[in-house]
Amino acid sequence: MSPTKIRMWFYGVFLAGIGGYVAYATWMPGASFSGKVGELSTGEQAASLRLGKHVTMLASDIGPRNVEHPEKLREARDYLFAELSTIGRPLGFGPQLEELERAGEGAQNIIFQIEGTSGKEIVVVGAHYDSCLDSPGANDNASGVAVALELARAFVDRPAENIVRVVLFANEEPPFFKRPGMGSRTNAANAKRRGDKIRGMVALETMGFYSDDPDTQRYPWPVGLLYPSKGNFVAFVGDLGSRSLIHEAIGTFRKTTNFPSEGAALPSTFPGVDWSDHWSFRQEGYLALMVTDTAIYRDPNYHKHSDNPENLDYRNLARILGGLENVTRELAQ
Repeated sequence: MSPTKIRMWFYGVFLAGIGGYVAYATWMPGASFSGKVGELSTGEQAASLRLGKHVTMLASDIGPRNVEHPEKLREARDYLFAELSTIGRPLGFGPQLEELERAGEGAQNIIFQIEGTSGKEIVVVGAHYDSCLDSPGANDNASGVAVALELARAFVDRPAENIVRVVLFANEEPPFFKRPGMGSRTNAANAKRRGDKIRGMVALETMGFYSDDPDTQRYPWPVGLLYPSKGNFVAFVGDLGSRSLIHEAIGTFRKTTNFPSEGAALPSTFPGVDWSDHWSFRQEGYLALMVTDTAIYRDPNYHKHSDNPENLDYRNLARILGGLENVTRELAQ
């Protein structure tokens, strides 16, 4: 074989391998919804109002909440604890607080567990309630917390077969991210020590910013070649080890929900793939993914003083809430 043919063969195999790897990482079951989303149902309209109430309370009435503003972090904790207590009251149970190690500077996680009708496996739905520095944190991450609260309400009203554990984490933001004192790191490590049978973890992260305008969605190169330029979809993201969970989750979402969705299972070194509390559960060997509007790749208010409640789309957030109830229910069967 001539040197030219050898080079052609080598490059052909190389390109085929790259193509196969990209397809493995980015192919998702089903198809993203592309039609008109339609009007909200009566239940979705009510949910939209509740979502807005939660976000406004956390981001406007309370404001920046972290260990630099400890009184505000406690106020947020107390509000969320009271909301979950009210949600659980009809069934006679409420939330529990989980202490962080000393490095967490006194912050606490909030755990609300809805027992299953028969099974003992666990699906964890989590969102962090702290905000970054002096940001009000409406989208990051009062939006995810609001959805978690409303999912708790849905599963109290109609439990799944297995356990649904809703956890609101403290200390996801710097300086704790991926360091001692991070709320989800403590929660995941405690679950592993107990031997909890967690089927999957879903992190709700920065979920409320959507636009149908062109060029409102950005990505690290070269991912942008594969995904839409309109920031009107919700994303299901995780590392390659959680590919099966991502496929199951987005497959259910696409079958049941009239809202655009995209997904990816990428190496954890890819920027953004592990930027939330699902990272902590992956460290303990649990399957985990993030549901997000892609945050910094779409929302111009990310980690800024302008991350305010009026920037969020609560109608779309209510649509996504319904889809995530279907996803969580399917995972918990």
